[in-house]
Amino acid sequence: MASRPLADIINAACADPTRLILGLHPQDRDGRRVLGNRVRMAMRTARRFYIDDEVTRAATRLGVQHPNILCQMLARARTPFDSIWLEWAVAPQVEEAGMPVAEDAPERTGVLIERLDENEPIYRMIQLGNSIKPNEVIVGPLAIMYHLVSPIMDIRSIPDQKLIADTTKLPEEYINITTVGSAYQNQAEDDADDLEIEQRRYYCDLLASHAAHILNPLTASYIHRVLDGKHDKEGNNLTVHGVRVTHREAMQITMQDSIKEHSGAWRFVMSLLALMNTQDYVERETFRAGRSQIVSGHVVPYLEHITVKLKLPRRIVEERMVRELVDAIPRRRHEVMGHWKQSRKRGDPHCNHPYIDVTPRRQRCPLCSHSRWWVNEHMRGTAELGFVVKDRVVTRD
Repeated sequence: MASRPLADIINAACADPTRLILGLHPQDRDGRRVLGNRVRMAMRTARRFYIDDEVTRAATRLGVQHPNILCQMLARARTPFDSIWLEWAVAPQVEEAGMPVAEDAPERTGVLIERLDENEPIYRMIQLGNSIKPNEVIVGPLAIMYHLVSPIMDIRSIPDQKLIADTTKLPEEYINITTVGSAYQNQAEDDADDLEIEQRRYYCDLLASHAAHILNPLTASYIHRVLDGKHDKEGNNLTVHGVRVTHREAMQITMQDSIKEHSGAWRFVMSLLALMNTQDYVERETFRAGRSQIVSGHVVPYLEHITVKLKLPRRIVEERMVRELVDAIPRRRHEVMGHWKQSRKRGDPHCNHPYIDVTPRRQRCPLCSHSRWWVNEHMRGTAELGFVVKDRVVTRD
């Protein structure tokens, strides 16, 4: 990586808590010190993954697939360890999304993901990033709790939901859909009709039901003190966007900004994890240094760097992954006509393929070893969902 890892900047900031930003005023040294210790411990036990720019771009594109496909991605979005740190460069993500990179945008951003239950695939995601000053770290007031299999509300009640909605004065429906991204939910730049748009929104709501905003556990005690007005009694009002505000008002603005600015971040991370777990198409370079230590009963390397890179051209990876995900979506019972199926791994695409029969159904090109085979007509899909009957019209261009 050309730039300094954000994880290293965070660890350095923990040693100098004045560089940790969460609306904490300079006089609150004890609060900053406690926050620094909590962040350091959380980062110390997390395995680090530094994401290559091409993987970042690929995950950004995968994240704007049809929400039905994104629902299928959740099954692949498990973390390789119970606690991981993912970080990536901001510029390739923003550029791939078709937006300009702001002049004051941080160079890198990242998320800390922890598994909360050894049996259930339920996780917590905390986002950390640089502030405008390169050596300062912003610790967000909110985190996202999510479940990969079931809607989160069916698994565990989340008391933070109402508190966040009351504090930010934002509608709960809006807060919920920001995990997926409200702009993505309403995006209709193609020829989709009203019925398809309605279906997209249905799957967006289904996807969003798997995740929920909660208070960041690293900062929850401080947030409760601020919202209870305890810091306002001490004076030292703050200035936000050029306006003098109380600590409670500053926290309200900070939470609003966190929800809006991180809209769609969870969707991106789910796409990124699903892509990383496509083991056949990903290679990892691992570097370890220093002596391992025992932390909370676990052997933790002093330093471990893992760079994730795609083996194949990124478009091939995405096409194969999307094809597999689409195949996993339940469909109505329907007939499949007989057709030729071709190998995607062997052969020269520029060869004319003078096929020869090698079995009654399979043919192979003697020049480039490309093969194709005949698939007989058959039925596919789930009968409980209904049936599809097709009439076919044969035309000539």
